[in-house]
Amino acid sequence: MSLIWIVNILSVFFLCVFFAGIVIPQILLIAFRRRLFDEPDERKIHQCVVPRLGGMAFKPVVFFSFVLLLAVNVSTGHDELLKEIGAEALPLAYAFCAIIMLYLVGIADDLIGVRYRAKFFIQIVCGIMLVAGGVELSDLHGMLFIHSMPSWISIPLTVFVTVFIINAINLIDGIDGLASGLCSIAFLFYGMTFIWFHQYLYAMLAFATLGVLIPFYYYPKIRKQSQWQSQLQ
Repeated sequence: MSLIWIVNILSVFFLCVFFAGIVIPQILLIAFRRRLFDEPDERKIHQCVVPRLGGMAFKPVVFFSFVLLLAVNVSTGHDELLKEIGAEALPLAYAFCAIIMLYLVGIADDLIGVRYRAKFFIQIVCGIMLVAGGVELSDLHGMLFIHSMPSWISIPLTVFVTVFIINAINLIDGIDGLASGLCSIAFLFYGMTFIWFHQYLYAMLAFATLGVLIPFYYYPKIRKQSQWQSQLQ
């Protein structure tokens, strides 16, 4: 692993921690002033009001930090990152389109609410986009005694797993810190795995997302839900 990749991975991580630490409190403040809260009811796990839009900082911070580092790399004559992006252009393009779709639907759901059928349809489209970009569960490498699978099985399985993971994270999102904590562990694992297999571009994206998740996990801990509720009364 060359020094430039070590610098890039560490830089994108700390940039995301820094920018998310600035942006997330401001978003929470806006949610408080505009009274954008997720009210508890019989279908919700949380018992107190929870400010919406906290996750709004995720993709802008990750994309900004990543593109900023790309610009710095090109300006300083280091083209390793640019070459890696060029080699992975197709899966990255489809993945970013899928992420933007989920991001916009998430914001719309927080602000005005989105019907479950519409969200389910978007999730399926995102899964199809990943498959179009070459991301496909075509081999389970012996898990459940399954190895290589034909496309007519692997493609629907990939879409199903994509929808399953999205909804699994959404399901535990109502428990304070659980979703962000588990996702932090997952992205740390992914980042280290990508480094092990010399996939440094994806390691950067994994550690960038981890960098946003840390402040996102931290701020709800210091601003307890009871404080939000008491200020509403």
